[in-house]
Amino acid sequence: MKQFFWAIFAIVIVTYAPWACADEKPQPYPDIESIPAPLLEQMRYGVVYEEQYVANVLQQIRQAARDHKSLTQQDVDDAKQRAVDARRRQQFQQVVRYDLNRDGQVTSEEVRRVYLQEREERGENAQGCEDEANRFIKTYDVDGDGIISLAEMSALPANQRENYQQNGNIEALLELDPNHDGKLTVEELEILARNAFATIDTDGNGVASPDELQALSARRQNGDGMGGYDSFHRHLESMRTACSAPTAAAGETVVLLDISHGDTVADHTVAGQDTVTTSARIRIADGAGQLYIIAVAATPVIWQVQGNASRVSHLILIGPLSRTGKTMAGATGVDPGKVSFVHGRGCMPLNSYEASSTEWLQAKADAKSLTGKEAQQSISADTGSIFNVSSGSAALEAANRETKAPEGYDTETWNRLLVSEPGGIATFGDTKIVSDASAEAYQVLPREAGLANLIAQGKLKREQAPSGERFWIVKDILRYPGDLSGAHTVRFVLAKGVKLPAGELNHSCVISGETGEYLAGNPADCAH
Repeated sequence: MKQFFWAIFAIVIVTYAPWACADEKPQPYPDIESIPAPLLEQMRYGVVYEEQYVANVLQQIRQAARDHKSLTQQDVDDAKQRAVDARRRQQFQQVVRYDLNRDGQVTSEEVRRVYLQEREERGENAQGCEDEANRFIKTYDVDGDGIISLAEMSALPANQRENYQQNGNIEALLELDPNHDGKLTVEELEILARNAFATIDTDGNGVASPDELQALSARRQNGDGMGGYDSFHRHLESMRTACSAPTAAAGETVVLLDISHGDTVADHTVAGQDTVTTSARIRIADGAGQLYIIAVAATPVIWQVQGNASRVSHLILIGPLSRTGKTMAGATGVDPGKVSFVHGRGCMPLNSYEASSTEWLQAKADAKSLTGKEAQQSISADTGSIFNVSSGSAALEAANRETKAPEGYDTETWNRLLVSEPGGIATFGDTKIVSDASAEAYQVLPREAGLANLIAQGKLKREQAPSGERFWIVKDILRYPGDLSGAHTVRFVLAKGVKLPAGELNHSCVISGETGEYLAGNPADCAH
C-alpha cells in the first residue's frame, strides 16, 4: 500500500512540477527602465497577452539551444559560427561573379571589366573603374599577391564576421543567468519573462492594455531613462567595436602567431584555479624595424616575450573569454603600455589551421582588418613553444624535453606531464604578468604537474589497483589539481580523517578509502 501511495505521489509531483514556476507570483522589476534588454525586445507590436510574450521569450532558447532546454556559451558560439558561415557563402557568391574565365581566381583586370560593363549598362562613364577594381582586390586579397583565390573569396573582414542583431541578443540573454552556473534554463527564463511582463502589466490582469503599451512605446521613442532598451543598443555597438586594435604604422611588420595551447604549464593562471594555463615564448631577434605582433591562442596562455623586446611596437593578445568578458591571456617581458586585448568573440578564429585552409586565410584576413596591414610573417600550429621572430621571418622551435624531474616532483608522473606539455613548467615568481583577466599563482599546479608535486610532498600516493590506477589522498590538500579531464582524468581515494579538497574535479572522482563509496566528482568514473 505504501508503494502505491508513493507512486501516486511521484506522478502528481512530476505532473505538477512544470507548472510550478507559472503559479509563483511574479516579482516585477522596479520600473520599465530596469527590464533587461533581451526581455524588453520581445515585447513587440501585436503582443498583448502574457502567454504570447512568454512564448516569444522562451522561443529564443528553444531555437538556439542544442537541447532546446538550456542556453550555454557553446550555443551562443555555435549560433555565431552559423552566421559567419552564412556570411562567407554570401560573400563567396558576390566575389566569384568576377571570375570571368572560371579559373578559380579573380584579378583586378576581371574586376575592372565587370565594373566597366555594369557602368555601360547603366549609361554611366568609366571614370574611376581602375581605382575601384584595385580597392576591391585590396579588400579581399589576403596574401597580397594581387589575385583573389577561391579560399580568399570566403575570408571575411573582421567587421563582417558577426550577425550582431541576432547573436548579440542571444549572448545578452545568456548573461541573465540568475545563478551564474553558465547556463540559462527554460524554467529560469520563464520566471524572468513573467517578472518583466508584470512590470508592464501594472493592473496584473495578464493583458497589456493600450495605456500600458503606450507608456512602453513612449519610453522607447524618447529613450529617456530607458536603461534596458538603450543598454541593448550600447551592447550591440560595443560588439561592433570589440574587434578593433591600434592601426599598424607604415614601417611596422605585422606578425601573426596562432596556436591552440602552449607546450609548457604555467605556475600562474589567467583563467582561475581550476583551469590550466600554459605558456609559450616569443623570442625577438636583433634587427631593424618595429614588430606589430598578434598572438592568438584557443586556450589560456601566458606569452613570454624574450630577446630584443624593444622592437615590439604592439602586442595584441586574443584568446578565450571569461564569463565576465575578459580575455584569458597574459604577457611578460614587454612594456605593459604596448599590450592590448581583443575582447570580441568571433573577432578571429581561435584554433590553429593548415596554412592552405580557408580558416587560416580567415585569420589572416582578420589580422588585416584589425591592423590595417597584411601579416608579413605568420605561423599556425597546434602547440607552441618558442616563436623566433626576426626582421624577415618567423619560425617555430620545439622545446627541450627534459625527462629528469626537477626537485619536488615525482618522476613517473612528471614524465606523463611531458607527453602533453614537453616544456615542463614555466616559473614566473614575482615577474609582472600583464593580463586582462586576473593573474595569480596556482595554489596547486594543474594536471600532472600538481599530481607529481603532491606525490613528492607525501600528500598523494599512487596505487595500482585491479580496477586501474588510483591516487590516495593521505594528507589534507588545499584543492584538486585543475583540469583533470579527458586524458588527464584520475580517480582519488580519500583516506580516513582527511578532508575533501576544494576545487572542481571535472571528469575525475573521489571514493572513500573506508567504504569504497562515491564521494564527489564524476560518478561514472568511480563506478569502474
